[in-house]
Amino acid sequence: MDNILPKLDNTQTKDRIAKILRQEIISGRFKNGEQLTQEQIAQYLNTSRIPVREAFLILELEGFLSRLPNRHVLVVGPKIDLLKEIFELIASVEIQIIKILLNSKKDIRNILVADAKQFRQVLLTEIDNYFIKENYSRLLVGYPQYVWDNIEKKSSDEDLHNSLIASIQTHELKAIAKFVYKYYFSLADSLTKKLNRS
Repeated sequence: MDNILPKLDNTQTKDRIAKILRQEIISGRFKNGEQLTQEQIAQYLNTSRIPVREAFLILELEGFLSRLPNRHVLVVGPKIDLLKEIFELIASVEIQIIKILLNSKKDIRNILVADAKQFRQVLLTEIDNYFIKENYSRLLVGYPQYVWDNIEKKSSDEDLHNSLIASIQTHELKAIAKFVYKYYFSLADSLTKKLNRS
């Protein structure tokens, strides 16, 4: 394997390592089916095996790695035909969170003034259900975060966000669902195009 990973100093955490590995998997630099070892990654990142092992566990729970015997893992890279399903699931969870917040009679002003970049963070802040909050947060950290960090934003994304905010303001649930799905399908489309080019 080429030394394609950035070097880390010893202060880096399992979360930082997981983020780096997640990026490498989604980008296709680590190929679907490729075997990785704790020792190999620890050496490349100039760190001990312990945070690498913990990062492997995180990525295994997220579905990016599959555990093999002897501290090895198998990369489960993005499958283009499944990306739409993944983003559809994330959209469904987000729609449910918005419904919960609207039905709770909470003050939604923070949501209404959030820009497209802040919107999901505000939803995480406003939702009281810890289980939903944690799982929604985990869903956002994978494929959507990769798109937000690595793929140029479309001008239509801002229009979708503005339409979504207007629908939330008027509590139009069908319109909310329509705009959330459109937004996430747009992310899936952007990622699919990028992966097809690589």
